[in-house]
This record gives sequence, C-alpha cells and structure tokens, in this order.
Amino acid sequence: MKILPTRVGISLVRKGTHVSHLVIRKNASAASVTLTLDATRETLDVDIEQDAQASLFLILQGKKSAEHTLQIKLAKRSRLTLVLLSPSSPIPQKILQSIFVASEASLALTCVTFASSITHELTSRVEGRGGESVIRWIAYARDGEKQDLTLASHFHAKAGRGSVAMRGVAEGRSMLTCRGKVEIGKGAERTQATLSQNLLMLDAKARVEAIPALEVHTNDVRASHAASVTKINENDLFYLSSRGLPREEARALCIDGFLDEFLASVTDPTMRRSLEKALTAKKRRKA
Repeated sequence: MKILPTRVGISLVRKGTHVSHLVIRKNASAASVTLTLDATRETLDVDIEQDAQASLFLILQGKKSAEHTLQIKLAKRSRLTLVLLSPSSPIPQKILQSIFVASEASLALTCVTFASSITHELTSRVEGRGGESVIRWIAYARDGEKQDLTLASHFHAKAGRGSVAMRGVAEGRSMLTCRGKVEIGKGAERTQATLSQNLLMLDAKARVEAIPALEVHTNDVRASHAASVTKINENDLFYLSSRGLPREEARALCIDGFLDEFLASVTDPTMRRSLEKALTAKKRRKA
C-alpha cells in the first residue's frame, strides 16, 4: 500500500508494511487522503470520527491477483467524499466493501471500475436518523472482459436520504452485470431513496444485465427505481462518421458523452484528472 504523508488529525495503524486502519478526526480540517492498495490481499478499515470531514481517493489494484476488503464507518455528523478506482488491468480482482453511516452523517461515493476481470460487492447501511448515502458507479468493459458488480443500499433509520446510480459501457464481447438494490427497513419512515441503472451496448456481441431491486418494509417513504439498456447501432456511428469523425473517434465520443455526467460529479480537480487519465488509458488499451 502506498499513502500520502500523514498530517494532524489523521492516524494510521500498520500491519507489517501495509496500512490496516485509517482514522480521520475532527481536527483534520477537511482532510484529503490518497491510498493505493496494491498487495495481493489487503484489508483496510476507515473511521471518520464525529463531526470530521474528509475526501478519500482509493486506488485498488494488484500484481498477480487482488482481494481487497474495505470497511468504512462514518460517525455522527461526519462527512466523507470517497472516490474508488479500479484502473484498467488484466489482473483478476475481488473487492468486498461495506459502509456504515450514522445519524446526520453524509456519504458521497463514486466507484469507477475499469478492471478487466472483477467482482465487486458493495453494501451501504444508513443506521442513524437523517443519514445520507449517495452512490454513483461508473463501469467500462471491453472485448473479452468480465465485470460483475453488486450494490446494495440499506436504510434502517428515520428520515434517511440517498440514491444509487449505476452507469456502464460494454464493448466487443465483454460481459457487464450490474445488480442494484435499495432496501428501506421497518422504522425508516420519511426516507427518500432512488435507484437507477443505465447501460450502453456499443456492439451486438456485448452482454449486459441491469438487475434492479427495490424493497420497502414501511410506510411514509418516497422511493423509485428504473433501469435501461441503450444500443448504439451502425446507423448511429455512420451518422457521426458522415460529419467527419473517424469511426474510432465516434465510438470514443459516445463513451465520453455517456460517462461524463458521472465523472463531472467528482469536483476535486486532482481526483477528476486521475479518473479522466484512467478512462483515456482504458480506451487505448488493447483488449
């Protein structure tokens, strides 16, 4: 694991050469931390303490294969902006991620998945009154690649707020599966939550699945879900080519246009540049 230098209000617990526990305190003054997890197996616990604010950029990769387990806890009234990147790589990855949100705490998470072979399971639990969990997920699979993504957002307290939005592109003979679920439990009255999944097929041989689920176990809530699969056909590409764009540039333009809204939601300029660079590398990499 690689980490930026620590500052006041940030504590690290190391296990051997790796960081196993990251704590961000109130006096960290809206800390910004970048971590790269690059060992074969790593487990990382992150605690955002009461009233603390932080921005965290996690880059997940490996040398031969990678299994990462992440547990993140937001204490009362804390705020976390989290960007999680799995960059383009042929290394198989498995990621298990769980997030717990306490009363009046706020999570803004953007997952970006460009890895060639990956299984990623993410669970968010709003456990305190007035907690918020906003999750956006970007995925891009190319020829022969397989991405299996599962996201479940649970609300277990009153007046919770949140959204799940998954957006993915499948190209060539790739396989992209996006499972999204929002559950509003008993006692979570006045919760507002939405789920949306939008997938783009660039080729007829691509395989995509959008699997939404909405479970509501109480009354007096506002909840919705939607899923769509859009196909780009030869006529669409021909139209762009007739306007002077080479075919490959036309395809790249479709990808950029489809994903840019989610990338634009990352307001930190350093994180945004890193994601744009990762997307460019993904489009250039030969499958």
